[in-house]
Amino acid sequence: MRGKNVEALSTLLALCDTEIDALKDSWSTILECISRLEYLVSSPAMTATIMQGSNQISKDAILQSLKELSGKPTERVFLNCLNLPSESVVEFFTGLCSVSAEELKQTPARVFSLRKVVEVSYYNMGRIRMVWARIWSVLAKHFILAGSHGDEEIARYAIDSLRQLGMKYMERAELAHFTFQNDILKPFVVLMRSGRNESIRRLILNCIVGVIKSKVGSIKSGWRSIFMIFTTAADDDLEAIVESAFENVEQVILEQFDQVIGDCFMDCVNCLIRFANNRSAQGISLKAIALLRICENRLAEVCSQVSRFSSFVRSFFFSLFNLALVS
Repeated sequence: MRGKNVEALSTLLALCDTEIDALKDSWSTILECISRLEYLVSSPAMTATIMQGSNQISKDAILQSLKELSGKPTERVFLNCLNLPSESVVEFFTGLCSVSAEELKQTPARVFSLRKVVEVSYYNMGRIRMVWARIWSVLAKHFILAGSHGDEEIARYAIDSLRQLGMKYMERAELAHFTFQNDILKPFVVLMRSGRNESIRRLILNCIVGVIKSKVGSIKSGWRSIFMIFTTAADDDLEAIVESAFENVEQVILEQFDQVIGDCFMDCVNCLIRFANNRSAQGISLKAIALLRICENRLAEVCSQVSRFSSFVRSFFFSLFNLALVS
C-alpha cells in the first residue's frame, strides 16, 4: 500500500460526507472498503504484509493515516445514513448486510459489519413504517444467517441483538391492520425451528420471555410469532425447554387472555393443542387440556357479550375436535 491508496480512500470517505445522496447502489463497494480498512488497522500481520518493501518511515506514516481514517471519517459514514433518502437507505442496509455476510464466512469470522448493522438499525428505527418494513425485510434475513452461525458466540450476539431491536421497536404503538411486530419477531421463529444447538434454543426462549415480561402491554400482532415459538418448544427434545415454554404460555393465558383473544386466539389454541399432544410429558399434557377448558369458558363469557366472536367459537371447537382425533 502506498500514499496514493490512502489518498484515494480518504477521498472516497469524503464523498460519503458531501455527496451522500448520489451514491445509491455504490454503497456495497464503499462499505466493503470500510470493512477492509478496519481489518488492516486491527490486524498488524496483514498491515505488515501489504506494506512489504516500504521503508519504516513510510510504513509508520501510512499506518497512522489509516488509523485516522478508521476513526471519525468512517464513523460519519454510518451516522450519516440517518440522512439518506428512503431508496438509498435500503441500498445502504443491503450493502452492509452483504459485506457482513462475507465477513461471517471468513476464518476466523469477523463481526465488524454485523455490529454496524445493529448500530445503524437503531439510528433508522424512527423512519416511517413502510420504509422501516423494507429495511427489516433485509435485516431479518441477515439476522437469521448470523443467528445460525456455527460459532456460538456470534450466534448468541446476533440473537441478543435481535432481542434488543425487537424490544426497542415494541416501544412504538402498532397501528390497526399492521403486523410489523409479528415481522420483527419472525426471525426468532425461524431460528427456533431450525436450531440444533440446545443453548441457542434456550436463549431464544429466554429472549421471548423477556420481551413478554417487559413489553406485555404493547404486544399486539407479535403474539402470533410468540405462540409459534412456544408451539415449536412444545416438541423440543429437552424437557426443561418444554416446561419453561409451557409455564410462560400458562401465565400468558391466565393473566393476558383479553390481549390474545383477537387475531392470535387460534395461535394460542393450536399452541395448547401441541402441548396437550406431548406424550413424553404427561403432566404438561394434562395441564394443557385444563387450560383449553379455561379458554373455552373465558371465550364463552366474551361471546355472550360480543356477537362478533362467534367465529372464534366455531374455530375453537373445531380445534378441540382435532385434539380428540389425535389423542
